[in-house]
Amino acid sequence: MAPKILSQQTADALEILVDVHGYDPALKTTAFFCRKMGRAYDLLASRNRKCALSMSKPAKLTEALEQIDEFYEIVETLKFRCPRYKKGTKYFVILSRTL
Repeated sequence: MAPKILSQQTADALEILVDVHGYDPALKTTAFFCRKMGRAYDLLASRNRKCALSMSKPAKLTEALEQIDEFYEIVETLKFRCPRYKKGTKYFVILSRTL
């Protein structure tokens, strides 16, 4: 299910909502994230020689590896807004991914 939601098609749809239908421009941030996740999934999970990592076309391989590096950097720097409760009051803590 996640590969269908976090996809380049979802990113396209969100951008159309903003550009054509006047939705909140903040949706473009979600579109960016969906596009990066979808591209990374396509590269890493594909068995199709045109989409997967292949040594037959060095320029395309270099481009794909750069996109994977960018994906890795995005994942490494993600921060999460996590809800916490103290004495019935809700507050949020910002957590980052740690190794």
